[in-house]
Amino acid sequence: MSDIAGIISRVWPEWTIEKQIGRGAFGQVFQAVRGELGFETRCAVKAVEVPPDDSETDALRLEGMTEEEIRQYFRRQAESFVGEIRMLDSLKGAPHIVGIEDFRVVEQEDGLSWVILIRMELLTPFPVYVRSAPMTEAETVRLGIELCEAMEVCHGLHVIHRDIKPQNIFVDRFGSYRLGDFGIARKMESMTASMSQKGTYGYLAPEINNGFRYDERVDIYSLGLVMYQLVNENRMPFLSTPEDARNPEKRTSAMTRRLRGEPLPPPCAASPALSDVILKACRYDPDDRFRTTAEMKNAILSLCAAESDDAPAAVPQLNQTRAGCPCGTGERRNGVKTGRDRRGIRRSARHHPRGRGTYGQSLDPARNLRGRSRGRGRSRSSPLCWPWSCWLPPYGGSPLHSAGRTTGRRLPHRRMRAGTGRRRTLPLTRRLPGKGRRTPFL
Repeated sequence: MSDIAGIISRVWPEWTIEKQIGRGAFGQVFQAVRGELGFETRCAVKAVEVPPDDSETDALRLEGMTEEEIRQYFRRQAESFVGEIRMLDSLKGAPHIVGIEDFRVVEQEDGLSWVILIRMELLTPFPVYVRSAPMTEAETVRLGIELCEAMEVCHGLHVIHRDIKPQNIFVDRFGSYRLGDFGIARKMESMTASMSQKGTYGYLAPEINNGFRYDERVDIYSLGLVMYQLVNENRMPFLSTPEDARNPEKRTSAMTRRLRGEPLPPPCAASPALSDVILKACRYDPDDRFRTTAEMKNAILSLCAAESDDAPAAVPQLNQTRAGCPCGTGERRNGVKTGRDRRGIRRSARHHPRGRGTYGQSLDPARNLRGRSRGRGRSRSSPLCWPWSCWLPPYGGSPLHSAGRTTGRRLPHRRMRAGTGRRRTLPLTRRLPGKGRRTPFL
């Protein structure tokens, strides 16, 4: 840790390493802090070593390579890795993807190894988050939707993750799920000759294990397997009891059955609709899965739409202002809902032109046909069931008056005198001086 911490301090002297928060097959992850004017900012720094250990160098020496050839070999690997990081850097701001803030490539003093430093936002690893906030089916559905959006962006750039697992999922401080290490694990696997893939088989698609040609549907399989585990009491397929999950032989047997193509049993704690989506994503044949992540996301969204349709509809209340109506203010006078129109005249729902409770909308849903009001006067669909005064322009021309002519439609004749409960009748038209036609009086 001290060597990597010293390299980070030389590259970014304004950042100080606080502690190590993770370690994997390819490197380490540290938490760093920067202080300025009494304000502290924290980030995560991932250090990837090329080669990951000395065994790679020894294997190349056994093949007869010289020191200079080994140095050029690892240099080309580091350059290839930088090209992958630049692509990831272009994903800044993409939804639900861990953003890279900065990166550096440092050559070690021996001249045979390299260290790639990646500075990114500090997030909570998903396994740590789950221990404090157990996942429900609704949270699993939200995780599936947000990770599908992340995969949709990267698949559009022809990037395949190939290593989707809980350890590569993170949670930000707002509770949103992020997918990290896009392309990094795949690139490191192609750079190491003697690496062991033990530990990645748990969520690996069968076609990768069998050495077949694959595409972005391997990510759909891995995401479906992550969701399967969350709604199966944190157990992988074919592990029916907690005792089976703690048995290494049964875990190996369950993984072998899955990679061999045996149909997965439905998860024990999932609804039938969600179970169908997960099992389709985890089909053995890629052609039987969802074709794209967008298709999988739409299938998950349809579950949310079905749940909202089953929920009881809200009943409108008399003292509730009509949504979107430009005149209602929600006031009440003498127990009656009132509002003011655009001319400042107080209007009462009791004397509304439609004679309805909440600005023309009947309180009886059976009396509203496709949003139409069946009250007095001409039936109009929303939003024309709002008060007539909502449509009167402020002391300007009339919407019923065009090119100096009347349209033959009448204006309402009943209005409320301001501050009183009495009605008054206004003249409907007025005579223009020197002309023989009448126009609506406003």
